[in-house]
Amino acid sequence: MTRRPQGTGLAAPAAVHLGSSRGWVAIWTLAERGLPAGLALAGEPTLGLAGPLLTVPRGLERLVANLAARPAIRALLLCGRDSRGVPTREAIRRLWAAGLTPAGRIRGLARVGPLRNLDARSLALVRSRVTVVDLGPTRNAGRILRAAQAIPRRREKGGRRFPRVVVVRAPTATSREHGLDPTGYFVILAPTPDGRICCEHYRRDGTLTRRFLGRSAAGLCRAILRRRLPGTAEHAAYLGRELQKAEDALRAGLPYSQDDPLRFPRPLQGRRSSRPRSPDR
Repeated sequence: MTRRPQGTGLAAPAAVHLGSSRGWVAIWTLAERGLPAGLALAGEPTLGLAGPLLTVPRGLERLVANLAARPAIRALLLCGRDSRGVPTREAIRRLWAAGLTPAGRIRGLARVGPLRNLDARSLALVRSRVTVVDLGPTRNAGRILRAAQAIPRRREKGGRRFPRVVVVRAPTATSREHGLDPTGYFVILAPTPDGRICCEHYRRDGTLTRRFLGRSAAGLCRAILRRRLPGTAEHAAYLGRELQKAEDALRAGLPYSQDDPLRFPRPLQGRRSSRPRSPDR
């Protein structure tokens, strides 16, 4: 099985496949989604990371963050085709060659949006440490791995550390744990006789202030937020979850009860075909 990047310290582990922990080559296959898994399974000792690059600028931000988190990487090998309409290969080459403008855009590539989430120090260290090698649009795994084997290992003097994004582990919490909202509370009823969701807002003393009616969670949330309700971010997150649950219940024809999970009907168990047994058995 391909080793997934859990507990590896990667800054952005989505869609990344791990090779050797001591590997000094990262292979990015651009639009070829299925190729990284096969490369990682090959067991090539030079390979440290493999992954696709489908979007710019977000995918490029994740690439730089992952290279910064793995100081052993010394070379970035590009292969595969570009995503249609996305200049991923050109964006990488220009980013490594000229860096970013003060506005966070890739120099010489104005049509690509700013890389707002890219740490300037991480980018500078990655550009100085990692060499880009472009193999063109090839998808031949053998050729790609041979190219990785041909890249010599270089050691960097001085253990410079790379800044990392802080990873926050979400605690276990129930849907009701949203704290006390000084503006009041909401009661959600669904469905109404005409098939809509009713969301009522009450003050803390129990006075009804507004009744919101709609068929979609997005529309109801927009109407409520425009009136500066609820009063806390935690309560707003809770309300969004509950309204989406009410919409799901409406679409699926299920009963809705606020703060309770939706109860889906159990699937019918497939019956085994019972043929009459022969009296000789």
